[in-house]
Amino acid sequence: MPILDENSMGMIAKFVSRGLKAEFKLIEVEKHKELVKETLREKDVEIYVHYPFCRSICQLCPYFRSIYREDFHEKYMEALIKEVEEYRKLIDFNILGVHIGGGTPSLMRPEDFKVLMNLLDNPKDAGIEANPNDLTDFNYVSAIRSVGITEISIGVQSFSDRALKALGRIHSSEDAERAILNAKKVGFDNINIDLMFLTPGEKFDEWKMTLEKAVELDVDQITAYPTLIAEHVKPRAKNIEQKVNLFDEYVLFTDEFLREHGYKRVRIESWSKKGNYATVNLEMEGPLIAFGSGAIGFTGGYEYVNIMNVHKYIRKVKESGFGASHGKIVSEEERLIRVAMDKLYFGRLDEAHIKQKLGKSFKDFPMWLKMMLLFLRARGYIKKENNAYIMLDKALPLMHKIIWTFVLKIPCRIVMKGILYQNKDFVIP
Repeated sequence: MPILDENSMGMIAKFVSRGLKAEFKLIEVEKHKELVKETLREKDVEIYVHYPFCRSICQLCPYFRSIYREDFHEKYMEALIKEVEEYRKLIDFNILGVHIGGGTPSLMRPEDFKVLMNLLDNPKDAGIEANPNDLTDFNYVSAIRSVGITEISIGVQSFSDRALKALGRIHSSEDAERAILNAKKVGFDNINIDLMFLTPGEKFDEWKMTLEKAVELDVDQITAYPTLIAEHVKPRAKNIEQKVNLFDEYVLFTDEFLREHGYKRVRIESWSKKGNYATVNLEMEGPLIAFGSGAIGFTGGYEYVNIMNVHKYIRKVKESGFGASHGKIVSEEERLIRVAMDKLYFGRLDEAHIKQKLGKSFKDFPMWLKMMLLFLRARGYIKKENNAYIMLDKALPLMHKIIWTFVLKIPCRIVMKGILYQNKDFVIP
């Protein structure tokens, strides 16, 4: 049965595997501290905080998570706060924005957010991921807004209760609508909702209905992505079939529908009326400082993975102040590729940005990247204008296939191997 796994995109999967290989080695705390200090050459950073706890485990979720227990929560928050404090002692940085992901950050209490926001200089852009059923209580929504959370991303996934059940979600479409209305009432600066297409057994009319409902509710931003089957969730994905042959149709329809209803595409999977939600925009090009069990950070020259085990993370931070378990040096060429691909993903790659960020130009691209850009131009997927490569609408399905293959091959595999090889080196992909 066809599914959207890491090999479903054919030659793209082979291209990603060849172009992106990385060995993560076990890292001692002192070496980790040394590398963070040496490689963080830019003072302006984004912050990612991972909160791994969930009330229940969705069967297709590929991310690091753990079942919520109040006693674990208390110990975890103590460790998280200590880790933030130790990084603030280690390096000096200005915070551009904060994103708290998971897991289910909306299980955190308002006072937890308040402590974190104070430690992180009460940033103007501070967003969290939230489950709809946690936002049906207006008093809770109002409380988290009042302690410094300025933006919110609600994991709606679908307005079809059938699809939600197929995904193993514990909220209803009614919960999602109430959550959105509560978020609008308290005045978040930006409200994003996540939607998933090609859910198990989905009919195209269900997806159309979900988009129509999202537009009717007039949310600030809509993020739509396919239901991906990562390698380590396949045992939980038995008997699932997806209409993979309709992938391009879903992508093009979504883009056309949302633009017709007043949304502007801000990256390949997000359409907004208000600018971009404070998601993790610097995970590819850096610098991104990450805290929490399972978090992945990138200084620009060094990428690190925090241990993917809540108990071990708490113990490790209590003993040393830091949760990093694995790390790798990122070469100048790799960072150049990451920045280039990231900017194409957002729709525009400017040579001026490459020069400002890395002191490089288009002529410094490796030959295979130059050839790829030449191929994309010849096929009408991108154009070159005023020292910039600009993605054209025709390229949207292709860019989706590239980015979701990358997600399955790289971040999802880091999670899988990070969980399996807590005491060993591992190679990605």
